[in-house]
Amino acid sequence: MFAGDIGSISLAYLMIYFLVQWYLAAHNWTIVFLLLVYGADSFITLGQRLLRGQNVALPHRTHLYQIFANELNKDHVLIALVYGLLQLAFNVVFFHFSPILP
Repeated sequence: MFAGDIGSISLAYLMIYFLVQWYLAAHNWTIVFLLLVYGADSFITLGQRLLRGQNVALPHRTHLYQIFANELNKDHVLIALVYGLLQLAFNVVFFHFSPILP
């Protein structure tokens, strides 16, 4: 495990744990949309690496976030802000148009 991954992996496990608990209580699969932006980035990156025959357990810089930050020299804070705002927009739409969840 890489030093920079410890906090993000811990937070990801906590988020997934609480979302699974929420799903088990509500029995509403649409709760998974709360991870839509980050999940899409992760699954697209995983799929690309598998198609290229790369070892997915090795370090890489192929997430969309990393491509923007490292290859295109965009500001890390700006990228994180865009990711966060995009996810927030999806969450607002999700809660506005979904049936009332317990």
